[in-house]
Amino acid sequence: MSDSPQHGDTPQHGEHRLPPYVPQQPHPAGYPVPQSTQPVQPASSNVNAAGRVALILGIIALGINIIMSILFQVLVRTDGYQLYGIVDGVGSLLSFAAALAAIIVGFSALRRRGASQVSAGIAIGIGLTIAVSRVFGFVTSTIASLPIF
Repeated sequence: MSDSPQHGDTPQHGEHRLPPYVPQQPHPAGYPVPQSTQPVQPASSNVNAAGRVALILGIIALGINIIMSILFQVLVRTDGYQLYGIVDGVGSLLSFAAALAAIIVGFSALRRRGASQVSAGIAIGIGLTIAVSRVFGFVTSTIASLPIF
């Protein structure tokens, strides 16, 4: 093998060979390449801000429920029974309010056309689950506190 170029590899007169990884310019050298005069606009995304807010509200409601579950366990183990009713009431109201807000904002986000509705749907699912759970908890605790039991 020799290092000399093969007959088909030699450039012709006036022709410059570029490595294959360098793109060839479509315009002859010396002529300016036309530039775009329009400003570059970012690609439009299908971000649904209301859906994202609804999802955050749903996650907050879920977080409140998780914190309340941990706090209930701590209160039971430390003989904090007198605080249990207050903490349960406040926690239930906060998580219900956050869940209700997630449902309302989620449904308003679903009405937006052309935007992604996945986060709004997830937020509505989380919100409805927590809201129904809190309503049933309230109903069962109310029934259980009636004097007939």
